[in-house]
Amino acid sequence: MSIFPEHFKYAAVKPLHKKGDTFNLANYRPFFLLMTFSKVVEATIYDIINHHLQVNNILLAEQYGLRRGLSTENSAYTLIDSTVKAWNSKLNVGGIFCDLAKAFDYVSHEILIMTLQYYGLQEENINWFKFYLFNRRQHEIKH
Repeated sequence: MSIFPEHFKYAAVKPLHKKGDTFNLANYRPFFLLMTFSKVVEATIYDIINHHLQVNNILLAEQYGLRRGLSTENSAYTLIDSTVKAWNSKLNVGGIFCDLAKAFDYVSHEILIMTLQYYGLQEENINWFKFYLFNRRQHEIKH
């Protein structure tokens, strides 16, 4: 049975200034301080999921986010390279761009669990995610 201990589900949150007016709350992002043990476990789970995705060839070659060895520079290069090749071949080029800066703030945990099940993660790993994601606690660190 996979579990994640309740006392490791606790995070201290510190507002971190991004840019602009320091009096505008929209210019801050939350910075979560987790126990070191939690970070080690998260890295291990990342490796398990990444291995599963690679072995089962689930990710597209164009998927750059959260993959080791691939970065936004790789993504930008691929976009520019394919655009220039299309122009040189006298093809029309169009694009739709979406700002997903806060996408992870709105991930439904239930849908994430269903997605992991859909992609064939072992039940033991699914159960770990359920324990990990639900009933988390946090408090703000005052300056």
